[in-house]
Amino acid sequence: MSLSSQDALVYLMVVTAAADSSLSGLELNRIGSLVDRLPIFENYDRERLSLVAGNCVDLMGQVDDLNQVLDVA
Repeated sequence: MSLSSQDALVYLMVVTAAADSSLSGLELNRIGSLVDRLPIFENYDRERLSLVAGNCVDLMGQVDDLNQVLDVA
């Protein structure tokens, strides 16, 4: 699986936010706010955020070690 730089950053934010528990709506909103403000996401399709975050959460549920998710990012 190959991720864009922006998708990889979303993965890192999701893993960090969900490391202590499941990803809450508040945390996803905060990630969305960062995507809206940070220059690296200037040309990022904001509509992809839910899909990419969901894919990351799905992958986290399939592996035994978060390092495997980070290797994808």
